[in-house]
Amino acid sequence: RAAVDLVWHVATVLCLYYVPSFVFGLPPDVLMLRDYFVTALFISAYLGTMMSLAAGEFVWRKLTPVETLGLVGTILAGLFFILMFLLPSIATFSKPVILVSTAIFFLSLGGRLILGNVPWILATAAVVAGGGAAIVNAAVVVDDRDMPTVTSSFRNSSLYPLSAKTYRNFIGNRPKSGGGFARFNEHTVLATGDGRLFKVETNDGFGLSIHSLPHRVPINASEFEAQSPQGTNMARFRVTDIAALASDGELTVFAAHHFWRSDERCFVLRVSMLESDPETFLQSTESLAWKTLFDTSPCLGLREVGEPFIGHVSGGRLAVDSRGKLLLSTGDFDRNGFHGQPVLSQMDNGDYGKIIEIDVTDGAARATSKGHRNPQGLLVHSDGSVWSTDHGMDGGDELNLVFEGANYGWPHATFSTDYGSYVWPVSETPGRHSGFAYPMFSWLPSIAISDLIEVKGELFEHWRGDLLVGSLVASSLYRVRHRDGRVVAVEHIPLFDERDDTFRVRDIVQGPNGNVILYLDGGSLVSLYPSAAPSSGAEHFAANCGACHVVESGIQHGIGPDLRGVVSREVASATGFEYSPALRKLGGSWTKPRLDEYLADPAAMVPGTSMSFPGIEDADVRDAIITYLSHPD
Repeated sequence: RAAVDLVWHVATVLCLYYVPSFVFGLPPDVLMLRDYFVTALFISAYLGTMMSLAAGEFVWRKLTPVETLGLVGTILAGLFFILMFLLPSIATFSKPVILVSTAIFFLSLGGRLILGNVPWILATAAVVAGGGAAIVNAAVVVDDRDMPTVTSSFRNSSLYPLSAKTYRNFIGNRPKSGGGFARFNEHTVLATGDGRLFKVETNDGFGLSIHSLPHRVPINASEFEAQSPQGTNMARFRVTDIAALASDGELTVFAAHHFWRSDERCFVLRVSMLESDPETFLQSTESLAWKTLFDTSPCLGLREVGEPFIGHVSGGRLAVDSRGKLLLSTGDFDRNGFHGQPVLSQMDNGDYGKIIEIDVTDGAARATSKGHRNPQGLLVHSDGSVWSTDHGMDGGDELNLVFEGANYGWPHATFSTDYGSYVWPVSETPGRHSGFAYPMFSWLPSIAISDLIEVKGELFEHWRGDLLVGSLVASSLYRVRHRDGRVVAVEHIPLFDERDDTFRVRDIVQGPNGNVILYLDGGSLVSLYPSAAPSSGAEHFAANCGACHVVESGIQHGIGPDLRGVVSREVASATGFEYSPALRKLGGSWTKPRLDEYLADPAAMVPGTSMSFPGIEDADVRDAIITYLSHPD
C-alpha cells in the first residue's frame, strides 16, 4: 500500500511539473527558472500536505474527507495569499499555472480519497496520469523557436507608416554577432560573424529570399580557441564586415575579420579578398580562394589582466570610395591608457583606433584619421564625404564626419564615462572635447551604435539623403538629417522589444527596390518599407498603438504589454508585464465593449492608468483594431 501511495504522489508531482510547459508551449528544459517558481510552491505544498496527513494519521487518527478538504483548502488559501498579495508580479504571469495546478491538487486529493481502498486502480490511475503527462508533453510541446518564420508588423515614423517583414532562422544555426552586408550591381550579400555568406534577394512585394553561398571567410577561429586561455569569449573572434567592388564584369569581395597568428600567439584585424566575376561568385557550388590584402600592425597579444580578448571593440567596417580605395575602420581593442595600457588610437606608428585607406592593388595603407574608440559604422556618402559611427563607453556614441588628418580625441576627449562612473579617468576634461575634432552628434545615454547608410532612391523619397543609424541595445533605427555640415534633426524609430537580445541591429543596407534591409545579431533579417495609408485593422493598430505594443506571442512586451490574445483575456494578466496599480484593480476580462471603451478614453475608464494615450475618437477605427486583435493571424 505504501508503494502504491508513493507512485501516486510521484505521478502528481510529474503532472504539476509539466504544467508550465503546457501553458507556455515550450519544453520544460528551455523554460526559465522564474516560470517554475509557482510550480515549486505547489509541489512543496502538495508534498507538505501529504506528509502532514501521513504524520497526523500515525500519531493521531485518519482525517475524515471533510477535515482533509479543510486542511487542503487552508493550504491553498495560504498559497493564493502569497501569490496574489505578497508576490503580485509573479502571480501576474502565472495565473494559468496557478489555476491548473490548483485543479491538479484537488483532483489528486479526490482521486486518493476515492480510489484509496482499491490499490491496483490507484496505481493504474497514477501511472496513466503521470506517464501520460510526460508522453503527451514530449509528443505535443515542441520548441519551434528555431523554425524559419516570417512575421509582418507595422511601425510608425514621422514621415511614413512602415511595414516590416521579419525573417527568423533562415540562415541556420544562430551565428556569432558581427558580420554585415555588401552591395554590388543589383545584388546583396550577407556575411555572418562566423564567416558564412548568403545571397539576399528582394521580390516585388519587398519580401526577402535568402540563399546560402559556398564561400567561407578564412577566419581561423579554431586555432584561436586552441591557444586561448580558459574564459576567453570565443564569440568575439569574428568577421566584422564585408564590402564589394564590381566593374567591367569583374568582382572583388573584401572581408574584414580577426586572424590569429599561432606562431607569434597574437592577433590582427585582417582584410581578405576574393576575386571572381559576379556570375561565378553567385552561382558557384564550390568555395573560391581568398588571399590576404592587409593586416593591422602591430600584432596584439591577449591581455593578462581582465578579459583576454576584447574583440567587440575592434571596429572593422569596410567601405569603397569613388576612387576605388578601400576604407577600413579599426578600434583600439580596449588599449586606451586605463590600467596602464598603451593608447593605441593616438599612436602614429600603429593601425588601431584609425580610419585606414587601403590600395586594393598592392595593399599599401595609410591612416586618414585617428582618435577613434570602436568605429562600427563607415559610409562613403554620394557627395564624397566619409562618415563613421563610434561606439562609446557609457554614453557618448558618436556620429563623425571624417576629415583627412583629423584627431577625434579618444581616449583623451570623449563624452563617454566609465561604466558605473561619472567620469572617464583618462580624460583631462570630462564631458569636453577641447583640442580635438568634435563629433557631428553624440548620443547620451548610449544607443550602442552600429552601422549607418545614406538613404537613396524614390521609395523613401522623404528620407532621401538622410542617414539611417542602427542601434544594438535600443533595437531601433535613428534617422539623421544633416544640412550644411551639421545635424539638424534626429528621429528615433523603435522597431522591436528592447529586452530581446536577438533584435540588435548590426548592419543596414538598401535593397535594389529601395527597401531597407536590417541584419540582426540573432541571425534574423528585416525588410522595411513604406506602408500604404492605414486601411486594415493591423495598419490602424500600427498607426495608433504600434509605438508601445506588439502582437507577437503574448510575452514579447515593449513599453506596453504584448496584446496577442487580449480579447477575452483577464485584465492585467499578460505574462511577464508589470501593470499599473490602477489597471490591476480594474478586474474582469477584456470584452470587446470594454476594449472599445478603453480605446476611446483610457484615462476616463481607468483613472490613474499609466497609458498616456489620449484615445481614438473614430468608432470605426476602434472596431477595426479590436477585430484585428481578435484574429491577428
